[in-house]
Amino acid sequence: MAIHAVKPYVLSSSMELWDGDKGWECTHKFGVYGMCKLAFNPEDTNSFAATIRHYVEVWSLDSAKPDYTLIEHSDKVKCLAFFKRGDRQYLITGSNDCTAKIWDMQKRMCIHTIEGFMSPVMYVISLPGRPYLVTCSNNDTIHVWSSIDFRLKTTVNFSGSGHVRGIVCLMGSRRVAIGQMSGISIMDIDGEE
Repeated sequence: MAIHAVKPYVLSSSMELWDGDKGWECTHKFGVYGMCKLAFNPEDTNSFAATIRHYVEVWSLDSAKPDYTLIEHSDKVKCLAFFKRGDRQYLITGSNDCTAKIWDMQKRMCIHTIEGFMSPVMYVISLPGRPYLVTCSNNDTIHVWSSIDFRLKTTVNFSGSGHVRGIVCLMGSRRVAIGQMSGISIMDIDGEE
């Protein structure tokens, strides 16, 4: 599910738009896909991205079909997150193909592939206002990457403390919360560039 930043909208994982101003009525259905991961574009609040099998579709809220499709992964796309680098908008995606890809949203193309994961990439986030991307693979390994040059900054394995179920950035800080079956861990991301 994705929550719109400025409008009373919720986008469900079945790609249905629910409007709070209309008593949470479903006002639009975007295709007939199964469960997918979604993210509203923070730089263009009229658009969102959705994982559909091994690709990503980018939609406008008023569209009957996707605006365009991003295809590069060879297996199911599991996660996605928007981020900025300079004045440009990017998207990071993680996949069952054991890669994370960086997409230039203006060029509508993959500009970098992060490889070397030992298992599928299940979660990706960016740290707003910080030059970091965080990935988590299925073997519970967290990787912190530079969003400037996409180089690895640090790796932490959480496999001994319960399976990772999600990661989120704690707003206004350089910390991330890692949700696990056994509880929540807090990881402090080094603020030095």
